[in-house]
Amino acid sequence: MFLLGEEQLSSRVLVSLAQQSIPAVKPSEKCLIRAGEYRAVVDSAVKSGKTHYGINTGFGFLSKVKIDQDKLKKLQENYIRSHSSGVGEPVSPEVARAVMILRAHTFLI
Repeated sequence: MFLLGEEQLSSRVLVSLAQQSIPAVKPSEKCLIRAGEYRAVVDSAVKSGKTHYGINTGFGFLSKVKIDQDKLKKLQENYIRSHSSGVGEPVSPEVARAVMILRAHTFLI
């Protein structure tokens, strides 16, 4: 079992995991606790009512535009969607798994 966010993720390990139809990966308990702590910081920032770039504002040239509390969930969903689209032929399942493993690992470091 590869512990996301904790173990060294070499290209060799990544390729090996991505070739498995159900990769043997999971986040370590330590990383889940740390992610929860980061989430608490973001939740506190939102509750404070203060402006925090990308949390309750637009992005780029809209960074000075504060987003209403009731629209924050939609803002974050749209942000993810805007970065998850592409062009061309779909990638193979192995490439998709490799990207997902790499992103999850990176978020948990």
